[in-house]
Amino acid sequence: MIAITYTDIAIPKKSFSVDDFVEQLNLDYFEKNTNRSDVLNVLKNGMGVNNVYVGDRAMEPDIFSELLEKYFDNTTAFPEDIGYIIYTRGNSIAVGDPWSLTDHSCINVPYYLQERFNLVNAQIFNVEQECSSSLIALKIAKSLMAEDNEKRILLLSRNYFENPDKRIMGGNIVVSDGVGILEVSESSKGLEILDFISVSSGKISMVKDLASSKNVMEVFTTGSDLIHTLLKKNNLRIDDVACIIPQNLSRYSWNLYCKILPFSKDRVFLDNVTEGGHMGDVDIIRNIAGVTQKGILKKGDYVIVYGLGTGTSWNTLLLRMN
Repeated sequence: MIAITYTDIAIPKKSFSVDDFVEQLNLDYFEKNTNRSDVLNVLKNGMGVNNVYVGDRAMEPDIFSELLEKYFDNTTAFPEDIGYIIYTRGNSIAVGDPWSLTDHSCINVPYYLQERFNLVNAQIFNVEQECSSSLIALKIAKSLMAEDNEKRILLLSRNYFENPDKRIMGGNIVVSDGVGILEVSESSKGLEILDFISVSSGKISMVKDLASSKNVMEVFTTGSDLIHTLLKKNNLRIDDVACIIPQNLSRYSWNLYCKILPFSKDRVFLDNVTEGGHMGDVDIIRNIAGVTQKGILKKGDYVIVYGLGTGTSWNTLLLRMN
C-alpha cells in the first residue's frame, strides 16, 4: 500500500508570547480604529494561540539538512531510494538570486539538498497552493508512486514570514515559522493514502469577501460538503471517522464545522494551535506527526485531513491507519 511512513518538523527556538507579539505590531496594517486589546482577544480567545515562533529563512538549508540527517539515521532509506522531492512552495530560493553566478550566492533548497545528500535518482519539482500545498503534494505523491513504482518520495515544507506585521491573516489568525518533511512510500504500516478530492471557488482570493457572513458560511459549508462527498465516494459515513486533522487556523472555527458535519470536536486534532498557531502548509505535516506520535489512532481507523488553500481551494484527504 502507499502510505505516509515518516514525518518530522523543526520549529524555531525564538518565540514571543502572543501578548508581546501584539504589543509590537504596527496597527497601520489593520482596519481603521483597530486597537491592540481587540487583536489580542481574537488571537487568544478565538484562535486559542499562546506563542508565536519566528525563524530566519537564511537558515532553511541547514534546518532541512538536519531533518534529512535524522531521516536517514532513523529509517532504512538510502539516498538512491528517493525518486522525487516535492518542495511545497513556489519559491525555493532561500538565499540569493536565481541568476547568481556562483553556488554560494544562490541556494535553491531542494537542489542544494540533492547535492549534499547525493540524491542521484530524485526528480525535483515545486507545488504551490499556499497553505494547502502539502495536501496537493500528497495527492501527487500517491499518483507518482502508483504509476512509476518509486521506492520513496519526500515532501519538503516550509513557512517563513519576513514582515512581522503581516503575520496576522484576515485579522484573526497568527502565523508562525516552521519546517517539515514527510515520506510517502510502499509499506504495510503507516497511514495509508486512500483518496483525495478538492474544489475551488475559481477566484483569485476570497479573503476580501469574507467580511460578509454569507461568504464566511460558504467556507464552512463547502468544506463540510467536500468531506461528506469524499466519505460517500469510499462508502463511508462521518461516524466512521476516528479523527479529523485540520490546519491550525482557529479552535473557534471548528465549533461551526463540527456543528455542520456533525462531528465531535474532541476528535479534531487541535493540540498544536496553542503553540505557534498557523504554520502555513507545515500544519498538515506537523499535525499528522502529532496524531501518530501521541498514539491517538489504532489499526483500521479512518482519518480525514482537511485544509484550505489559495483561491479559496478546499482539499480533503482520506487516510487509514495500518
